[in-house]
Amino acid sequence: MLSSFHIIAACCCTLLLLLCLWKETRRTNRTHRTWRILAVTVAVISLACLALPLKYYKSRTLQERALLLTDGVDAASLARLKAANGYTSIMWLDRKHAPVPGFITADPAVRVIHDLQTFTEANPVGTDIHITGYGPAASAWTSGPQLKSATYIPVEAPEGFTGCDWPRTIRASQLLSIEGVYSNPSRAGTTIRLHASGKVVDSLQQVDSSSIPFRFRYMLPGTGPAVLELTATRSSGTILEKIPVMVLPAEPLRVLMLAASPDFETKFLSAWLSDQVYPLTVRSTISPGKYITRSLNSRAVTVNQLSAAFLSNMDLVIAGDLALAQLTPAESGLLRNQVSEGLGLLVQTDSNRALSSFAAPFDFRSLGQSARFPEIAGQTEPMPAAAAYSISPSTGQRRVITSKSATAAASRLEGRGRVVLTTLTDTYTWMLEGRKSAYASLWSRLIDEAARPAKNDRQWSSNEAFPIAGAPVGISFMDNGDSIPRVRTSNGNIYPARDAVDPARWWATWWPVSEGWNDLVAADTCAVYVFGKKDWMAAGYTRDMEASLFYATGKVQDGSPGRTETTAYPVPPWIFCLLLFVSLGYLWIEARKNGD
Repeated sequence: MLSSFHIIAACCCTLLLLLCLWKETRRTNRTHRTWRILAVTVAVISLACLALPLKYYKSRTLQERALLLTDGVDAASLARLKAANGYTSIMWLDRKHAPVPGFITADPAVRVIHDLQTFTEANPVGTDIHITGYGPAASAWTSGPQLKSATYIPVEAPEGFTGCDWPRTIRASQLLSIEGVYSNPSRAGTTIRLHASGKVVDSLQQVDSSSIPFRFRYMLPGTGPAVLELTATRSSGTILEKIPVMVLPAEPLRVLMLAASPDFETKFLSAWLSDQVYPLTVRSTISPGKYITRSLNSRAVTVNQLSAAFLSNMDLVIAGDLALAQLTPAESGLLRNQVSEGLGLLVQTDSNRALSSFAAPFDFRSLGQSARFPEIAGQTEPMPAAAAYSISPSTGQRRVITSKSATAAASRLEGRGRVVLTTLTDTYTWMLEGRKSAYASLWSRLIDEAARPAKNDRQWSSNEAFPIAGAPVGISFMDNGDSIPRVRTSNGNIYPARDAVDPARWWATWWPVSEGWNDLVAADTCAVYVFGKKDWMAAGYTRDMEASLFYATGKVQDGSPGRTETTAYPVPPWIFCLLLFVSLGYLWIEARKNGD
């Protein structure tokens, strides 16, 4: 800013310039008037510039690069990055507070930090940031805007179970389905096993594959909390992960069976459903328009004509394709409307073409001989299934019971309900052969796929798929009361906050301290399994890598512009002194020449 002296000097120079110009215009000798006016102007302006603090500004680009190392980096990749890029700072993010690798502690250029705040404070905005390894925690990318300008250099996926999904809560007699992917960068022979109660209940062996997808199914006995184990065995050792499941008491489905005529398949299936305590109604056709109705585990009813009220009380309809074709147009329309509202429909057929409109969307092909379907055997040997036809699922359809060469059951959505078609029609022979476990596994799988979705009677939810002891977990639950509910936990009480949008929902943050099953008690009880810090590490690292790839670029950009810095420099005074002396010299010479 200009001081008082600078302002006075500027005003004096302005008055001096005006006076000199006035005298030049009044001068009698008009020779070289223009040059004299120019010289006077330059002289006065130069004098003013000597008194004023004039500066000029210059910008320069600072090529500052910072490297953030995370888990997954090895010594070779670090040496390669240091040789290719001139990093001004290198830091190791020890977010799990685990022992720091030896090649990090041995490198004096690498500084160990425990949080991203330290890293961002050490590197000003504009620094070219590179991040390598598995990346920071997925939540860190949304905690501050500075990280979003970083460049992510990915590494090879970690070895282990990088993805796995299973229902945390199931009903008794339901099949537990576990699906996931095992990352095998070394391509070593690997055997994946599912253990329950200390025994191997299913396994998969794969050789020379970098990514191994797997799918296991198992029916848990009894009810209550259970923990299964998933292991991957290879030459270098065994990786073990835990699969916690809460088995709730069975909630029997209300089932309606429609048969074109009394047969063994209907007889054995209705007996098995009755043994499973399913409320069951069986309607068999004995002649056109005449039926026999049996009620098992439910109030006796006569069903000569299907009605909307009756179908709305059912969860599943099991029917032969021929029995569906024999329905009246009114009954067929009612059944289709109820399926679109959520009612499940399981259709059996032994024909080479669709007989009813419900089976029409499925395509059939002849097998020529019986196929073997490993899935329906549960956890035992594959079963020969008497299926003369295979289904060729099209777009929008999902295979349910399959082998390498055939599909014995497929499903499709219709509104909010699901239609499942199966070509297995002689499964009663398995019961005659004493293969009860295979029979139960098959029909449990088909019923789970087709039945009306059960209402969720537990209103608890969490923001963490793998809650970890010592880390915060966001929980929410439903409570219509006016007072603030109290949630009792194993390490004290927590008091939630009401949701701003839904007044019936409450939110809280819970810090579990003990691994294993923990009970959260409010209006009802919710059992939550808390994992250890080393559980499912490969899955966590994979999630972090995906977040890093999403928020940052995936490749180092050469020639990064870096950070721009602008500096002010004073104008050298000798320039104005030179101009002043040249102008005054010209005026003196011109005056002597003209005799002034």
